[in-house]
Amino acid sequence: MMQRSSGFTLIEIVVAMAVFGLMVAIAYAGLDAILRHKGGMGERSDHLVRLQKSMHLMQQDLMFATKRGIRDELGTPEPALVGGQGEVMLSLTRASLAHAQDSGLIRVDYLLSGGSLQRRLWPVLDRTPSNTPLSHELLVGVESVERRFLDTGGWYNSWPVSGRSDVVSGRLPRAMEVVFHMEDGDRFRRIFPISSRG
Repeated sequence: MMQRSSGFTLIEIVVAMAVFGLMVAIAYAGLDAILRHKGGMGERSDHLVRLQKSMHLMQQDLMFATKRGIRDELGTPEPALVGGQGEVMLSLTRASLAHAQDSGLIRVDYLLSGGSLQRRLWPVLDRTPSNTPLSHELLVGVESVERRFLDTGGWYNSWPVSGRSDVVSGRLPRAMEVVFHMEDGDRFRRIFPISSRG
């Protein structure tokens, strides 16, 4: 009777290595998928935080809106609140103790440029060509923005409503609806009440 030597044959070692290699490949693919998902969730979370901050800033600006119109760099009068006209999505005068130089009022603009929502602060109301705003980016990946303004006659796509002298004189809308259409296909809608401070 022949006695078999202990140990593994070459074929057994090759099969074991192949099985081990397959298990490593499967584990790596699973780990890679988890890390990609986690990275995507982190980006999405950051995006939602920025969106929430942007909405909060807009809410604060509209809550402290005032009826004080301004004069731009060329001396042209502008109403207290302007929206839905030109490249500026929204422009308004608001009360602010933190940024205003003398009057306790500042001018705030929101504009969409190259997929980026930006907010500009003008520390003076009646500007000269030498005045420059403080500007910072709020949100990226914005494809388009819709806005409507609520007044006694219903919803209007722009403010002031054309042909209404009471609006030009300082009247503010009751509310503003904003819809953000994002480049990734998401859509966010919010309605902000607007104060009517003197």
